[in-house]
Amino acid sequence: MKLLSFQIEFITPCLCGGAEPEQKAEVRAPSIRGQLRWWFRVLEGFRCLNDLDVRMQENQIFGTVGENSKASKLIARVNTSTIKSENDINANTDPIIKNYILFPLRKEKRGVIDKDQSFELQIDWRGTEKPFKNKEELKENIKALISIWVHLGGLGFRSRRGFGALAGKKDELFELKNALSYFNKPKNIEIYYYIPQPPLPFLFKNAQEALKKICEWYKSWRTHGLISGQSEPPNNPGFHYARRDHNEGLEVLGENINNDPYQPLGVKGETFRAALGLPIIQYFRKTKETVSWYPFKDKTGRFASPILLRPYKHDTNQYYGLVIFVEIFKWNSSQDVYLIAGGEKVPKKVSVSLDLYNAMKKDQKLTPFLPFL
Repeated sequence: MKLLSFQIEFITPCLCGGAEPEQKAEVRAPSIRGQLRWWFRVLEGFRCLNDLDVRMQENQIFGTVGENSKASKLIARVNTSTIKSENDINANTDPIIKNYILFPLRKEKRGVIDKDQSFELQIDWRGTEKPFKNKEELKENIKALISIWVHLGGLGFRSRRGFGALAGKKDELFELKNALSYFNKPKNIEIYYYIPQPPLPFLFKNAQEALKKICEWYKSWRTHGLISGQSEPPNNPGFHYARRDHNEGLEVLGENINNDPYQPLGVKGETFRAALGLPIIQYFRKTKETVSWYPFKDKTGRFASPILLRPYKHDTNQYYGLVIFVEIFKWNSSQDVYLIAGGEKVPKKVSVSLDLYNAMKKDQKLTPFLPFL
C-alpha cells in the first residue's frame, strides 16, 4: 500500500555513490532504508511496539537475511528526476571543510549532488499493517522515523561530518521533539547546538557557515595542533588529550616520552581519541614512520564515531550547527586499542578513556538543542 510521500532537500553537498562514485552521485533507495534502520536501532524501536523486543520489531519492519530470510515490509522509492550530479566536490568547498572533513578525498574526484537540490521519497508498505495495530498507527510511527532521519541524519559518504544533510517540508514531518516521543529510548542521543559566544543563542545565515564552525570546533578538540618550533602549547581545548595520544604513539616507535614539557593529560598507557573513531593514523615530524590504531591487534576493525556534526535548517537563511552524541554507540571503556607501527614491532595495547568525549559534551559553547525547539 502507498503510505507516505516526502519532498526532501539537500542543505549540504551529498557524496552518495552509485555504480561509478568518482563520476556520478545518485540517491538510492537501499541507502535510505539503511539510514532508517540505523536510526531505528539508535532509538531502540517504537514505543507502541514495546511488547516486542527491538530485534523482533526490526525483523518485522525491515526484514531479515539468511536461511529464513524475510522481505522488508517498508519499501522506499525515490524520484530523482530533478537532481543533477557534478564531479568536483572541491569546486566551492570552504578550505577548513575540504582539508579536514574531506581529507580522505583530498586527491580524488568524487561525484556529488550539490546543495539546494531535492528528491521525492515515497514510502510504501508490503502486506498487512502488522506489527502495528492499524494503518493510522503505522503511518504515524513511520512518519516519526522519517522525521528523525531528515532532522538529524544524512545520506552518503561523510554524512557523520555534515555532508548530505537534509531538510524537509514542515507540513510533511513531525517536529523533532514530537518525533522522538514515538521511540523507546530518545535519550540514547544527546543533541547540542554550537554557540560561538555563549550564552547568546546563535543562527548561521547558511548551512556551509554552520558546518564550517562546528568543524572548527570539532577540530579544536580532536587535533594536536602544535606547530613546529612553537614554544608554548596551543590553546585548543583538546591539546593536552591529543598530546597523551601523541606520546603513546612515539613510544611504539621507541622514542623516549618522559619529561614532556607540555604536560599531557592522563597517565602512561592511557589514550583518548580512539573514543572519537577508529582507525587512526599518526604522523610525526621527527620520523617518516607512522603508527596506526585499530580495535584489534591484527590491524582490522573500525569504530564509527559516536559524534555527528550537521547543519540544521531552522528557516530560510537560518541554520543551527548541531553536535549529536550517540550515547548508545559510544566507546566501551573496558575495551583496549592497539597501536601498531610498521616492520616487526609488537602492537602496543593501551586503554581508552572517555574523558575527552565527556569534556566535549561539557564545552560551554554547546547548548542543549531541544529546549529551543
